[in-house]
Amino acid sequence: HLRLLQLLTRALGETDLGQALRRAGSAEALLKLLQGAPQELALDAQMIGLGVSADDFEELVWRGARLLRQADCVSNGFAGVLQQVDALPLGDGLWWLHSEQTVKRPGLAFVTPDKPIRYLGQPLSGLFCLASLGEAHQALLERLCALLIE
Repeated sequence: HLRLLQLLTRALGETDLGQALRRAGSAEALLKLLQGAPQELALDAQMIGLGVSADDFEELVWRGARLLRQADCVSNGFAGVLQQVDALPLGDGLWWLHSEQTVKRPGLAFVTPDKPIRYLGQPLSGLFCLASLGEAHQALLERLCALLIE
């Protein structure tokens, strides 16, 4: 009973989900919605900004968050949330930031600066900004890890 209550609480808290529940045509469709099947991760050419104008790390974060907002993945304020998160260095000048706060749907943005930038004494040649929601990003993270290890 507790699990069902948790599922219903989640469903009622999301306006888009409430509408989808009303349109569900079968028990299977309803169950899938309630169980929170992962949404597809938004990642396309519009989520990539190469050579963007940025003087420092904070400005590059803002650029990445802006791409996510333009794709309707996050609400206003996501850049501020990312500014408070500790960035993870991936090596070779690549950095990673992510948050689940103010996320509407999962998405990944990648931005590179137009000139060399340093952050915490290390080069910053590219920044991944993940708006995470559920498990949609799992396969992409596994692929990215494999690429970075090779």
